[in-house]
Amino acid sequence: PTSSLDLSVRAGILQLLSEIRRETGVAMLFISHDLDTIELMTERLLVMYLGRIVEQGATSAVFARPAHPYTQMLLSAALPADPDALLERFVARGERTGRADMAPGCPFATRCQLAIDACDRDFPSMSACGPEHGAACIRVTDGSNRLAHAINTA
Repeated sequence: PTSSLDLSVRAGILQLLSEIRRETGVAMLFISHDLDTIELMTERLLVMYLGRIVEQGATSAVFARPAHPYTQMLLSAALPADPDALLERFVARGERTGRADMAPGCPFATRCQLAIDACDRDFPSMSACGPEHGAACIRVTDGSNRLAHAINTA
């Protein structure tokens, strides 16, 4: 609802939506790439890659400790308010495949730095990462789901 709006109009629209939600108790569904708005306006979050849910949970939990490598990459791309902040970027390898090219496994496997052979076989079930937080990544259960190769820029 705030795409291409200037900051003051965006803030007004988001405030209005918050008031409507608070006063009526209505549920709202946001589909967006605007991570700041998602973090501000949502309680629960689903992260999708090529149409598949790869992570879900309480928004605060997903933002605080993203578990799926795609979510880690996505959140690392957000620009902080401080222009001098040291950025930790996670970069996907390879090219994004089209839906027709997808193997039966994890849709992010061809781009994931942590992918192993098992990632290509079956789409992983949602594994618990904490209370109200799960990720569809086989590396969650063995504890090796954190991207280690960061590109630091200033």
